[in-house]
Amino acid sequence: MSVRLLVAGLYHNARLAREGGRREDAGRLTQELMLQAPEDATVRFLGVESRLKDYDDPRGALEAIAAIEVPGDDWRLNLRK
Repeated sequence: MSVRLLVAGLYHNARLAREGGRREDAGRLTQELMLQAPEDATVRFLGVESRLKDYDDPRGALEAIAAIEVPGDDWRLNLRK
């Protein structure tokens, strides 16, 4: 199985779990997604979102976002930071 397919499935299932009110499942799936793509800044931003929405952890979200390094030429990710 390709990593991209696994990442897509984890993202999709986390979103469905969150929409279905299963925050614990959404958080677990997002954590697994982060393990599969740890260098992907977009995935790391999803982890920040999960801390807010799934774990109700704004302090952890602020710490996580501060640790994300975004390439200077990626204006889209720099807007999120």
